[in-house]
Amino acid sequence: MKDARRSKKQLLEELERERERSDALYQVSNKLAGAHDTDEVLDLIVNEATRLVGATAAMIRLVEGDVLVPRAATASAAAYLAANEKILPPVSMNEGATMLSTILASGKPYVSEDFAYDEIAIPEIQEIFREQGFHALAGIPLLADG
Repeated sequence: MKDARRSKKQLLEELERERERSDALYQVSNKLAGAHDTDEVLDLIVNEATRLVGATAAMIRLVEGDVLVPRAATASAAAYLAANEKILPPVSMNEGATMLSTILASGKPYVSEDFAYDEIAIPEIQEIFREQGFHALAGIPLLADG
């Protein structure tokens, strides 16, 4: 009996989370439909995605030439970007040049529970993560037209 109540409770909680996700996606799609330029769309995506997954910060980088350029970021990611730009060169698209170019070349997401101590991160980035109070990182390549 106790197990049956627990599983009913879990099912109700899962249904509520799914309803909340559906509502959020509906609201985001309505906002995106009203967006008028690329920067506005990117800002909506980065801020809504951050809110939906409960992240502290997020950014979107786009390929421009042979570098990945930050094009949208949450306010909480601004200090990270500023610190990063001061000590590191632009993020090259040459495979293996940086952690981000490696993720993009693989076409597969990379997730780290504590990037400040991840062996893939260079010491300068680890330090910035610690200074900013960031921990987990998800690097997800988004590809268009192949």
